[in-house]
Amino acid sequence: QKEVVSELKKQMERLSDDLQFEEAAKLRNRIFTLEKVIEQQQVFFQDQSISQDILAEAHTERFICFGLLKVREGKLISSESFSLPLTDKTNFDEAYESFVDQYYTTCEDIAIAKELLLAHKIESMDALADILSARAGRNVTVQVPARGKKLSLIEMAQKNAKLALDKQLHEHESKNAQALEVLTNLQDELSLTKLPYRIECFDISNIQGTDNVASMVVFENGAAKKEDYRTFKIRSVEGEPNDFASMNEVVTRRYKRLKEENKVFPDLIVIDGGKGQLNAALDALSALDILDVDIIGLAKRQEEIYLPGKSQPQLLSRACPALHLLQHVRDEAHRFAVTFHRKLRAKRSLVSNFDSLPQIGPGRRKKLLAHFGTFAKLQEATLAEITQAPGISAKVAEGIYNALHENEGSIL
Repeated sequence: QKEVVSELKKQMERLSDDLQFEEAAKLRNRIFTLEKVIEQQQVFFQDQSISQDILAEAHTERFICFGLLKVREGKLISSESFSLPLTDKTNFDEAYESFVDQYYTTCEDIAIAKELLLAHKIESMDALADILSARAGRNVTVQVPARGKKLSLIEMAQKNAKLALDKQLHEHESKNAQALEVLTNLQDELSLTKLPYRIECFDISNIQGTDNVASMVVFENGAAKKEDYRTFKIRSVEGEPNDFASMNEVVTRRYKRLKEENKVFPDLIVIDGGKGQLNAALDALSALDILDVDIIGLAKRQEEIYLPGKSQPQLLSRACPALHLLQHVRDEAHRFAVTFHRKLRAKRSLVSNFDSLPQIGPGRRKKLLAHFGTFAKLQEATLAEITQAPGISAKVAEGIYNALHENEGSIL
């Protein structure tokens, strides 16, 4: 802080000497504001050489929150908190050490304190101290205080972490309450047999029957669970598009596997489409002897909801939260399917372009792609550049070059 104020004063004096009084006045005001902020900062130590980061945490099974105090020149300059979710695969110790390592190996050198005080010991303490010392150009210690003033600072950081955790839990409970209200509304509106906590939604994507794919997205407690998303290449439909047969196949594959692996089924299955797509999915479930899962079809045009055994669709109010959730689920399934379809189409187009070249099989295609990166760059290459590609002889290179430039005239 002193260095910053001193530098600003020097700049102000230079501007004044150069008769740039307006700019000098702006700097004067900034210096005044900065000095006021510095005066208001709490003095932790009389020793102004003390520079510390104090990191503690508070956690539950679902969340971990970190409280970070930064002391520079004996004064508290910031108090920060960070909240992270804990998953079944990540325990507290792993999350704590991972946060410490990531935060301090990516921080800017100017932010590195002389001492890092931790609430808990981590395996990488010595290595972390070496890394921070090398980056700061001075000795940096990493320690876990057991008594005295430093332990009091850890306890203060822990209180901040606990406050952040309480706030996180309150927000989480509030979101859960909102989600429960929407899911209950959905159950009531459609007379579902159970609360639709887990929803799986299917969509089909193709262009005139080519690159026929399907997507499945998963929502739990009203929120997307992207790690459970799945994509499928449709095997039974080629040529003319057949969304009904495609839907039957993907629903069969999904729930046959769940049944064989004895895994939990969703509370609600959503089919992107009308009565035809829904019936195709129902046929698939019936063939698997799965008769106790709620399933609906959601058609795009008027947002009609088709229910098994009912000839007429059900319409929900456009302002209905349950409809908003279904639309979000359906739109996400559509987005995921279209993204997968475009990737396959682009890949097929790329392979097709390379396969159209003479004497190019899978091996040479792979080498050309690795060497040039894209088909467009291969098209721009000279004959000499093609010849330099690994595994491409002069004769093969001539054939490739002529094929790429046949409309411009052969080089031979």
